[in-house]
Amino acid sequence: MTRVLVVDDDEQSRRLVKRALGQMPETEVMEAQDGEEGLDIAHQRRPDVILLDIKMPGMDGIEFLKRSSRDESLSSVPVMMVTAVSDRQQIIVSVSYGARDYVVKPFDPVGLVKKIKRLLADSTVR
Repeated sequence: MTRVLVVDDDEQSRRLVKRALGQMPETEVMEAQDGEEGLDIAHQRRPDVILLDIKMPGMDGIEFLKRSSRDESLSSVPVMMVTAVSDRQQIIVSVSYGARDYVVKPFDPVGLVKKIKRLLADSTVR
């Protein structure tokens, strides 16, 4: 069973990601509305991959990346940014704090699933 944590304050975005992940059999999708809730769920449930928005109230995606990259129990979990923010500087900052991929909304569901599968395959090789 593959565990995917989707951290996004927008319910419709979470729903679209969840629908796309329906193409991946044996996948459990967990949802969080902000970074704080996302960290709590990540600690409790140990996802195999985290899909993370940048702009959220409270703890945003960049702060989530900073904290999770310093956390020994989470630092090896691959994080993919799935966000409407397409600013080059934000992409660089995200990658510098450990994001392994970056997808701009609106996204192609098939492409998103391919990237997630690649991240999962890469993380099992490490």
